[in-house]
Amino acid sequence: MSDGGRGDATQVARLPPAHLHLLSGALSGLASCVVLQPLDLVKTRLQQGSPSTQQVRIVSAAVHVVKDDGILGLWRGTLPTIARNVPGVACYMFMLTRSRLWLSTLPQFAPRHPAASPSSGLTKQTALPKLTPTGDLLAGSISRTLVGFVLMPVTVLKTRMESSLYPRQGLIASFRTIWAPQQQTGQIAGVRALWSGFVPTALRDAPYAGLFVVFYERSKTIVGKIRIGDRDVPRGVRDGIAGSLGATLATLMTAPFDTLKTKRQLRPETYKTIWQSSVLIWQQRGFLGFFDGVSLRVARKAGSSAIAWSLYEGLIRRWALPPKT
Repeated sequence: MSDGGRGDATQVARLPPAHLHLLSGALSGLASCVVLQPLDLVKTRLQQGSPSTQQVRIVSAAVHVVKDDGILGLWRGTLPTIARNVPGVACYMFMLTRSRLWLSTLPQFAPRHPAASPSSGLTKQTALPKLTPTGDLLAGSISRTLVGFVLMPVTVLKTRMESSLYPRQGLIASFRTIWAPQQQTGQIAGVRALWSGFVPTALRDAPYAGLFVVFYERSKTIVGKIRIGDRDVPRGVRDGIAGSLGATLATLMTAPFDTLKTKRQLRPETYKTIWQSSVLIWQQRGFLGFFDGVSLRVARKAGSSAIAWSLYEGLIRRWALPPKT
């Protein structure tokens, strides 16, 4: 049967070794970081502003960055983004696969379809063990939260380097400013500063990651049923489309927590708790204030997920599947 046919859809594959998951995740994370950093930077600028400047349009914000820092200014914060996302995506992909493999051995999370049973391992349709929607939600949430906690200091560093509220500095100087701010009354410091915004980050990332895996797997199933002539949609295209759809839906559902996270990391002396921050945003901007920069985050997440998951699954699948005879 040809590669695009349905007859070998459940061809058994080997579970790739840990280093391949880490390498594939790192490469996919690096690609999305470099390509999509400008979207993340402009999103941060829109979320940082005071009430009087929140109406700035996306294009105007981007033009302002280029005017002040040149075209390369759109890639400000790329180094901490890479420092966070490359190991972060690598560890997340590895932990996600391992947690899904473990959950697939439990009856309550194992899929009921015999072709996707835990004993069948990986298949040509996926580089990940199959689970029920509840299992997907749990695996994604746990994996993302643990990785997010470990890499939280780098996330804070990235957010501040993208912002215009702080002087432009290198990684070491920016870290020192966060750890021990110089004569800035009200600024938190030390460990507390490096993990500022973790709670809203976890409230964003845990449901986002869980929902993404659920939407991603279901989107792959739907797109996989589409036929182009007498052939299936190419698997790389299918994975990219599914990644974009899953990221879009999950991002829209968790956008308020992203805004809270950014506010608390940039102005922790003003946005002190989740509740107080929520009240302040509501007073300043109303309901829409919780969705500042959401279109940019959707664009970035959809793009990064399309790149990351099509590359990741492609690399894993290429190794895992036995050669055709």
